[in-house]
Amino acid sequence: MDHNEKLHIEWIGMAQPEGLVVTSATLKAAEANITWPVTELQEALREQAGKGRVVADLPRFFGEILGWSDEYVVSGRELPASLHVTVDESEHLAPKYAVKSADDDGAFVLLVGEAEPRGGELDAASDDKRWTASPHQRFERLLRETGVHVGLLTNGKVFRLVYAPKGETAGWITFRLHEMLSVDGRPLLGALHMLLNQRRLLSLEADKRLTGLLKASREYQNTVSNALREQVLSALRALLVGFQNADRLASGAILGDYRGHMGEIYKGLVTVLMRSVFVLFAEEQNLLPIDKELYAGSYSLTRLYAQLVEDRDRHGDTIEDRYGAWARIVSLFRLLHDGVKAADGLFLPARRGDFFDPDAFPFLEGRPRGSQRQPGEILDL
Repeated sequence: MDHNEKLHIEWIGMAQPEGLVVTSATLKAAEANITWPVTELQEALREQAGKGRVVADLPRFFGEILGWSDEYVVSGRELPASLHVTVDESEHLAPKYAVKSADDDGAFVLLVGEAEPRGGELDAASDDKRWTASPHQRFERLLRETGVHVGLLTNGKVFRLVYAPKGETAGWITFRLHEMLSVDGRPLLGALHMLLNQRRLLSLEADKRLTGLLKASREYQNTVSNALREQVLSALRALLVGFQNADRLASGAILGDYRGHMGEIYKGLVTVLMRSVFVLFAEEQNLLPIDKELYAGSYSLTRLYAQLVEDRDRHGDTIEDRYGAWARIVSLFRLLHDGVKAADGLFLPARRGDFFDPDAFPFLEGRPRGSQRQPGEILDL
């Protein structure tokens, strides 16, 4: 992972997008790097915000921070009828500003909405009893009805990039002014400028413009989702075949009680996959004690995978005759449910809950359907 990709992951993590807007992989492929350094840009923004920490002059913000030329920004009477929407013959929606395409095709690439009153919450319901939709809901409706799909909604304190493609779930990223004015929040300001500067909106190659990035991110996510679905189905089939083989060797002692209850078996195996994904992510993020030798050598899924790969390379097809991996996985699941306190300093608190509950699917441990184990306190190894 290169430096720019790390920066993308960092600022996306800081912004915490709602839904899918852009992916780090798409930004990397388009060579879209965050604007850096942003010290001068931050000072200009701080001056605009003033002591009240509110951006009140949007045209100045567009020009000094985002670099938009006046010739591409229209407002008021210049807004065409196509950007005005009437809802139920009582509510009228229109953007505050709109950015024209530079391709001389009469199209618009982005709408700007301004919440009223300035500083009001974007997600707060309206006092209007006829239509209590929040500023965000109204703006999203405007984007869908006009077919522009990309917009910037602000109340002077936050700037929200909204993407609402036709027939799909909307996504948005909220850039908060007070965060962008902080030292730690500089990547957010750099990302805002990267996504919304005039070159990104109007003059770069089509696939590197903002609309191209947003569309490509959705397509990339769909590709990843399809690939993951195939991987999950393949893993589910492998688990099912493994349990069927084990049940046959055990003369039906493992799945015999589940005749007519195949739904429970499938649910249990899917739960195994979900637990495994959770554990692998937690180990990668050092949320589990992967640095403790006892955990790493006896429980870690990451280490277990590496050992299985090594065994396969060493023993070839005869790995099918080797046992022990499943018992290790089941022990890990119990460990995460019950907790552990070991002599070498390994400690995991007992979290209980349903997700890792050993009694949820007893067949995973070779126990009869409906059986209950005797739950202990924290394991003392």
